[in-house]
Amino acid sequence: MCTWNVSMFRVLISAAALLTSEGLLVQGPAQPLVAQLGGSIILPCSVETPLPVEELEVEWKRTDEEALVHLFQDGLDRPEAQYQSYKDRAHFFSEQIFKGNFSILLENITVADTGLYRCVVYSYQDVGEISVTIQHVERVVVTGKDQIILARVGEDVVLNCMVDSHIPPQRFDEVSWKKVDKSPDIIPVLLFQNGTIFSGSSHKRYIDRAEFFREEIPKGNFSIRLKNVQTADKGEYMCEVHTEKSVNSATVEIQRLGMSALHIIILMLCFTSLLLTFLLSIPVTIYINRKDTGTKPMYINYLQVVCPNICLSIAFVLWGVIEGSVVEVTMCATINLSRIILLFLMAPYFNWNTTVSVDLPVSFHRIIEYMGIPIAYLLISTAFCSAVLHDLWNASKWSEVVLVSAVIILLSSTPVFLRALSEVCFTHFFEIHFSLGFVTKYIGHILMQTSNFFEMRLLFFRSSSVNESMIIMAYAIGGISAVVSFIVLPIPAVRHYFCLKLPKHQLHTLIWRCCKYTSKYHFIVLYCTSHIGMFGYDL
Repeated sequence: MCTWNVSMFRVLISAAALLTSEGLLVQGPAQPLVAQLGGSIILPCSVETPLPVEELEVEWKRTDEEALVHLFQDGLDRPEAQYQSYKDRAHFFSEQIFKGNFSILLENITVADTGLYRCVVYSYQDVGEISVTIQHVERVVVTGKDQIILARVGEDVVLNCMVDSHIPPQRFDEVSWKKVDKSPDIIPVLLFQNGTIFSGSSHKRYIDRAEFFREEIPKGNFSIRLKNVQTADKGEYMCEVHTEKSVNSATVEIQRLGMSALHIIILMLCFTSLLLTFLLSIPVTIYINRKDTGTKPMYINYLQVVCPNICLSIAFVLWGVIEGSVVEVTMCATINLSRIILLFLMAPYFNWNTTVSVDLPVSFHRIIEYMGIPIAYLLISTAFCSAVLHDLWNASKWSEVVLVSAVIILLSSTPVFLRALSEVCFTHFFEIHFSLGFVTKYIGHILMQTSNFFEMRLLFFRSSSVNESMIIMAYAIGGISAVVSFIVLPIPAVRHYFCLKLPKHQLHTLIWRCCKYTSKYHFIVLYCTSHIGMFGYDL
C-alpha cells in the first residue's frame, strides 16, 4: 500500500511539473561512456542550482531491465532498495548531493553493465531526468594456464599467457615478459610492441632462448617458449599487457629444476678431482719420506698436479655450456690450467736443491722455473680481457675497451718473451752481460705490474655506477704504490752493494728478492684499489 502511494505521488509530481513548468534542468554526459572490465566508472547527473533535500528524491534506474540501481530519499541513501546485482557496487557521492551533484560511482564493471541508465530527480513540483549510456565495456583479461612449472635443466618449457580482449592483439601498446622474482632487479625476457616482436630488448641471458608463438599472437596467445632451461632461470615471470587505458598481468613460476646429465657429469668430475688429489697424495708423501728419486715417484707427483686441475677445467667448461656464464667459465678454467704451471714450479721432484729431485731436461727446467709465473700471468690476463670484452659486447666505448685489452695482452706477453730470451734461448750471452740481463728481467717485472693498472681500467668499464672520483682515487693509490715498489724499496739493495761491496751474484739475489717482495706488496695494493674503484659495481 505504501509503495503504491509513493508511485502515485511521483506520477502526480511529474504531471504537475509538465503542466506548470519546464521541469528541472538536469545535466549529464554528452556522449556514451566506455568502461573498463573490472574497473570503475562515474555516471554523471547534476543540476546547476543546489536543491533542498527535504523533498528531494533521486532515482537511478536501468531502463532496459527496469532495475533500480540506487535511490536517494528523505535525505538518505537507500541501499536496501537497490537491485541485487548493484548492491555494494553503486554509490552516491553523499557530500556532493547537497551541492546538486547526483552522480553515482559504479564499481567492478562487468560486461552485463552495458546499457542505458536514467537519472530522475524529483523536487517539490519539479522533475528532471537525464540518460546515460555505457556503450561498451573494454575487457583485457590476462590468464596463465599453469601457474607453477616443474622442469629439468636443458629442457624447453612453455610459459603460458592468454589475453581475452575486445581489442585486436596487434593494437596492444605492449606485451612484455619479465623475470620479477628478484625485485628491483627485473630482467626483461621478451617484448611485443605495436605489432612487432623486439628480440633485441631481451637480457643477454634470454637472447635466442625466448620466443613467441608468432602464429598464435592474433588469437591472443602471448605464451613464450623458453629453450634450454638453466638453473638461473628458476623464479617468477610476469606477462604484462599494456593498453591505452589499462595494465593487466599474469604470473608464472618455474619452481623446481631437476638435474640434467651434464650436472651429474660435473659433480662426478669435481668428486674425481678431490679423490685423485687425496689418493695420489698418499704415495707421493711416502716416496718423499723415502727420498726416492726414481721416475715413478716423479710421474705420480706430476699426475697429482695435472689430473685434478684438468678435471676441474673440464667441469667449468661444461658448467658454461649448461649455465651460459662465459666470464665464469673463462676465468675459472684458465686459473685451473695455469695452476698446473705453478704447481710444477713448487713440486718437490722439480726442485734441484732437494735430495729427492730427479734429472730433467735443462730447457724444460728453465722454462718452468723462469717462465712459469709470467706464462700463468699472461694466460689469466688474456682470459680476463676476453671475459670483459664479452661482457661489454654492446658497450658505447667499444673501441677504447679493445685498445686497453690489446695493451694488457701486449704488456703481459712481453715478460714471457724477455724471460725466454734471457733464461732459455741466450743464457750464455746474458750470463756474460750480467747488468743487461738484470735490466731485462726488471723491465719485464715492471711491465707485468703496469698491466695491472690497465686491468683495473677494464674493471671500471663494466660498471655504470663508477664515477670519476673513484677512478682518480684508485689510480692515485695505485700510482703511489708503484713509486714505493720500484723506487723506494730497492734502495736497501743498492745501499748494501755500495757499503758492503757485495759480489755481483749476491747483489743480483738481493735486488731480485726485493723486487719479488715489492711485487707482492704492489699486488695487494692494486687488489685493494681495484675494489675501491669497483665499489659501485660490487654492490
